[in-house]
Order: sequence, then C-alpha cells, then structure tokens
Amino acid sequence: MSYAATAVQGLEACPFCREHFPRGEASECPLCGVALIAAAKLPTAAPTDEDGVPVSPEDEVVPWGYWGRARGPLIVLCVLGLVAFCLPWVHTFTPDRRVFTGIDIARRTGLTWAAGVAWFTLLPVLMSRRTIRTMLGARLVVAMLGAVPAICTLVLLMNPPSSAEARGITVHLRYTWDPAIYATLALGLVTAAMGALRFGGRPDDIKVNKGSSANHTLH
Repeated sequence: MSYAATAVQGLEACPFCREHFPRGEASECPLCGVALIAAAKLPTAAPTDEDGVPVSPEDEVVPWGYWGRARGPLIVLCVLGLVAFCLPWVHTFTPDRRVFTGIDIARRTGLTWAAGVAWFTLLPVLMSRRTIRTMLGARLVVAMLGAVPAICTLVLLMNPPSSAEARGITVHLRYTWDPAIYATLALGLVTAAMGALRFGGRPDDIKVNKGSSANHTLH
C-alpha cells in the first residue's frame, strides 16, 4: 500500500469541495452541507491548469515515451530515415570503385541535404507534440517533412548521372543503387501518409480517465 493511500485511511472528505476531516468529527461538510465519504473513495481528480481549471482531454499532456496515436511509430520511422541517410546509397564501378552514402551525395550535389534536414527537423517536431490537440495541429507539417526525403530520392532515381570526367576523359558511369535509397523512398512515403492520416488519432475518440469520447462532440 502506498504512503498516500495509508495517509487517507483515517480521513473523510467532502465529495464536492474535497475538504478533509478526521473520521467521526462530522457527518457532513460544514461549508457545502454534503455528506462526507471516506477519503479513499474519492474519484481521481481530473488534471487542472495553473488556475485550477480542469484540462480538457485533448489538452492532457502525455508522457515523453507515449506510443499511441501514431506518435511512436512515426518517431521510429524518423530514426530509421536518419540511419538510412548515413548508409550507402550507390556503388560505382567505373571510373572508380566507390561507395556514396546519402551524406556523400548531398556534399556533391546539394540535393539530398533536404532529405537529411527533413528527418532531423521532424524528430523534435514529433517529440515535442505531447497533447492530442498539438498532434492533430501538426499533421500537415509532419506529412510535408515526411514527403521531402521521398521526393529527393525519387528525383535522384529518375535522373541518375550517366557520365563523369576522369583524367580529362568522359567516362560512362557504371553503378548500382543500394537498398538504403529505396528504403528512404519507402520511409518517406509511409511517414507522409501516416502523418497526414493518423498522427493524433481520431479527434472524436479520445480516451479519458473514465470511459471515452467516442461518438461525442468535443468543445
């Protein structure tokens, strides 16, 4: 039994104003005129703001590790996108045998920096959204940031380099795309779709301490 539960064993309380009294001292609250009940039976109070006003369910702050409403899966997708950006995207065989990661390609062309910046920006955006209202409000931003890596890799795949200069001679490139570039494309598409459609969950179905808001209008 917790210390808090032990502390209220000998107390009674007013269910309206929640004023506590030693057991047997009074049968009703002298302020409200409401019959006292055992303090341990008081329902859990709803979260309140600094002024004591109850916080609506869509504004309740969730833990940092909250997984629900697509927040957790989106964070995982974002981390995987950052990892894929650091992995090899292309192997060249002529004029030289080389491996280029997403970072290497960004340094040479500048195009794929947008993919890395999008993943890097998206992670704190997702982590900082800790209420249902802010998650729903960030859907468009999350979808747009998720689409950026997909667009970058798609442009690269559709417009590959065909030749290069080596010792003053034009050499036709021979290369293969690595799985990481296709993974980035897929991760971007999934992130954009999930961010647009699922981040924050259904606004008409919000679980509260008791019951749910399904089929009820939230104000």
